[in-house]
Amino acid sequence: MTRKKVTMQTIADQLNVSKVTVHKALNGKSDISDKLRETILQKSIDLGYENIDPLAKHCRNFFFLISKEFYHSSEQYYRSFFNKLSTLFDSYGIRLELKLIENHFDATRFADVNKRFLSTFGVYIAGPSDKRILQNLADAKIPVVAIDCVSESASVSFLFIDNYRAGYKLTNYLIETGHKNICAVIDTTKSSSNLDKFFGFRKSLEQHGIQFKPSMHISADFSKVKNIVDFQMPSPLPDAFIFDCDYAAYNFYICALSHSISIPYDVSVAAFDNTELCLDMSPQLTSIGPDVDEIVQKCHDTMLTIFERGYCKNSVETIYSLLHKRPSVKTPLTK
Repeated sequence: MTRKKVTMQTIADQLNVSKVTVHKALNGKSDISDKLRETILQKSIDLGYENIDPLAKHCRNFFFLISKEFYHSSEQYYRSFFNKLSTLFDSYGIRLELKLIENHFDATRFADVNKRFLSTFGVYIAGPSDKRILQNLADAKIPVVAIDCVSESASVSFLFIDNYRAGYKLTNYLIETGHKNICAVIDTTKSSSNLDKFFGFRKSLEQHGIQFKPSMHISADFSKVKNIVDFQMPSPLPDAFIFDCDYAAYNFYICALSHSISIPYDVSVAAFDNTELCLDMSPQLTSIGPDVDEIVQKCHDTMLTIFERGYCKNSVETIYSLLHKRPSVKTPLTK
């Protein structure tokens, strides 16, 4: 006998609610209670409703961990990942909660507390992370997807953003548009990601036969305003500056204005991350960064793989950045 297809009306009849209420629950609408949403989702799964997101069938409680340092930074790079992923999960009826951590002790407390109250949950962690944080979460047998970091030891799935290739590609573009004297303002003490950007920059110079000079690198965090106030503009002025994030470039725009330096006519400017800030700057900023939608989809799919496999293991998937060419870089066509 052919099994009757389960519809929203079937679920509504079983729970004595309206079809509209079921639709709201299954599509992440906010005007129903969490308890009712959970009841409807569980009934949908029990009845074999086909249009449930596969990850929601395994788990509907997830946390997104960001270090306090990155969360409070002006650029909000990693918060953009959370916001997009949260929107996607809302549409599936999945709960995603933001948690700020400061060190591996915070991570241990987080794991201990939530394992007492939740039978199943998963964790996303964004940004360069202390290996002890990753190891503590892995030791607690929590499914973890880490974004923009990598470790060979922890049983964690990593989405690794290839900043080395991004630095190489961005520098290539500047050289190909006629820039030879390029200064990289990259704080190489801040993170391994920044170190990768710098090495990519160096590799491009080497391949184009441009000798690296100490004056071509300033290791300073321009995302902090206090580091700009006393900044001495290099003399002679480079052809171009590369900044380790968009917000650092934004602060340089302010600095350049105070020195009566015109971008891109006096100097070209490019940066990493390609956040929304780039479009608010004048001229709009050339930047290289990952596709946030791609990261969000991979966050979903990678976590689903962990739950379907039934255990965590060390794995790395590389995400490549896209170059967005905008008027902050002077080209042969610039008038």
